[in-house]
Amino acid sequence: MTGEGKKRPRVLLGATWSSIENLGIMHIGGLAKSLGWEVFYCQPKNHDFTEFKDRVKEIRPDIVGYNCYSGAQEQLKSGLLSWLKLEHPKIRTVVGGPHPTYFPEDFVGHADNIVMSEGLNAARRIFKGEVGPGIIEFHDENMERMALPDRKGYYRDSPFHRDSP
Repeated sequence: MTGEGKKRPRVLLGATWSSIENLGIMHIGGLAKSLGWEVFYCQPKNHDFTEFKDRVKEIRPDIVGYNCYSGAQEQLKSGLLSWLKLEHPKIRTVVGGPHPTYFPEDFVGHADNIVMSEGLNAARRIFKGEVGPGIIEFHDENMERMALPDRKGYYRDSPFHRDSP
């Protein structure tokens, strides 16, 4: 993975804010950790990407991954993805979740990778540098067992969820 003295690769995972834990990004985070990546999380509220942009500047991730629901795609494209392409063009951008699964073409030109359906195998291939840009379609033969969710990192970056009864 990385040699002595080299910075571990970093990924910043995001999703629209919800009071319910986002298990999807925690599973992707668990997978990334198992592959030697540093994992961080940020969940914007009300499509305000200010905190997310600040985290990008602070963390300097190699990859930004975002779970997108239908109804949030336009705000994600105009509020975050366009900014990332303009201000941080070397950061690899990945979108997945319900909207990209059913409407992957909505993100062509806005994200480097669009992941359809369950994203564990696609994420593994992205983290390992085994796949280039484009739409990554779902194939049953590629399913793999879910990684344990990265609750420690998720709760570190989301005290609201950590302290929730």
